[in-house]
Amino acid sequence: PEFLNRHPKVKIVSIATDRLVDMVGEGFDLALRGHVASLQSSTLVQRGIASVPWYIFASPGYLKKTGEIVEPQSLTTHATLSMDRHGADLWRLKGPTGQEANIPIEPRFLSNNMIALKEAACADLGVAALPGYICRDEIEAGKLRQILPGWIAADARMSALIPYRNGLLPAVRSLVDFLAAEVPKVTAFTPLAVDFRGNC
Repeated sequence: PEFLNRHPKVKIVSIATDRLVDMVGEGFDLALRGHVASLQSSTLVQRGIASVPWYIFASPGYLKKTGEIVEPQSLTTHATLSMDRHGADLWRLKGPTGQEANIPIEPRFLSNNMIALKEAACADLGVAALPGYICRDEIEAGKLRQILPGWIAADARMSALIPYRNGLLPAVRSLVDFLAAEVPKVTAFTPLAVDFRGNC
């Protein structure tokens, strides 16, 4: 809304999808993609927009029933909620000193909708890996807690993809610049502080 209010002559059509669209063939001027690995090399112009780290969350009600989770390996005994994608049966966690833990899981609930996963976690259904920023309000309201402080579930990023370097519409250039300035303010998340003697 802020961008459109600044640019009253600009019209935006926004489409949310998990599939990799043919930007040129389908006539898109801009795509925003979340990713962990580097994006495949292509003729598309890429620009980094924001860092979007994922963390592990559970509700106080779930933890009251099952007990606290103090190490990554114990996740194998918990109900998990996961994104429905390739590799959904394995969480690759990275620790505070760079150590890695590959945790096999059997998700109780799979979805390609992060909001659905967050709501399931709030309803005491299990442990979810989610971008920190989308859980901010639930943490403040006491509906979710970050568990395993110091560990991240994915070092994800958001990138803008543009089909053409030359002939870029001024409105598209302005929108990309706006997103690069504003999205990091939205995705910023302050995880729990960690005392490496075991306290947090």
